[in-house]
Amino acid sequence: MATGLSTRNGNIGMALPTAAVNKLNNPLPSKECSNCSGHSPFFIHQVRHLGILRRLCTACVLRLHPSSFCPACFTFYGGSPPHPSKRVNCSNCCSLTHSHCAGDTILTSYLCTPCKDSSFSFFPLKDNKIDKKLALALLCAA
Repeated sequence: MATGLSTRNGNIGMALPTAAVNKLNNPLPSKECSNCSGHSPFFIHQVRHLGILRRLCTACVLRLHPSSFCPACFTFYGGSPPHPSKRVNCSNCCSLTHSHCAGDTILTSYLCTPCKDSSFSFFPLKDNKIDKKLALALLCAA
């Protein structure tokens, strides 16, 4: 791979090898989520899901890992979910909500907030501002 100096319009420049030029011309990695095809201008996580390395938005990381955190307070369980007496299982998905986050109502079939509300979003970024709840969701996804 030879490089050399060349002159163009009276300026001296270095002739880069073709491979180096191709690397310079490639665009930055896509900000598109490979799950929902949404565009995230700020946060795309590289996550191994089902053995495949994927680029996911924060909402999809959380949606694909519902038993890893409480969907109400975004406490990350880290492989150690709350004791069954201190949690409620969603009857639609496998999320585990703290009993105190689910409320005092004892239901035979409990639906977590994402399953109950079709317009629910884990990461509703508005005006490019991150409040405490969004920061906890982002931390959970990371």
